Amino acid sequence: MAQAGLVCITRKPYKVTTDSKNMTSRLLKISSNRRFNPKKPNRVYAGGDITYIKTDEGWLYLAIVMDLFSRQIVGWSMADRMKTSLVNDALQMAIQQRKPPRGSLWHTDRGSQYTSKEHRYSTREQARASIFEYIAVFYNRIRIHSANDYLSPVEFEFQHAKNDSNFSVLKNVA
Repeated sequence: MAQAGLVCITRKPYKVTTDSKNMTSRLLKISSNRRFNPKKPNRVYAGGDITYIKTDEGWLYLAIVMDLFSRQIVGWSMADRMKTSLVNDALQMAIQQRKPPRGSLWHTDRGSQYTSKEHRYSTREQARASIFEYIAVFYNRIRIHSANDYLSPVEFEFQHAKNDSNFSVLKNVA
């Protein structure tokens, strides 16, 4: 091989990156219950999957947390490495922003990951900016959901807040 100018390229061995023993939270508990249509916001969150976004600099990893009441993305985290903290950081963002009540559920499929190959960015920063704009501007405020009577997540929660005097999460949104 050396005489012919050929080199062997080996792939790194597979490494398990999911540690389900560390996916607990004092506030939210992991549940296998399939309660995907909660009647109030901040009662059931879903997430835990990691999306891979290809850039010219390498991969950018994205984890999101969705409030299943309105389908709004309430937490997300991005990093250039798939660290244990990626999903936890997304969950912490959701907890800090929304302050869910004790006993709320955190549903995750505990490690299934999917890859997005449709977009490629030159830099991770360019990807981060584009993802932020997609989540904060388009997905949460414009994209309609059939589960929300064809309203965007923010509009759905706004309508709910008008009918529920105890719901105060949207004071800074509208």
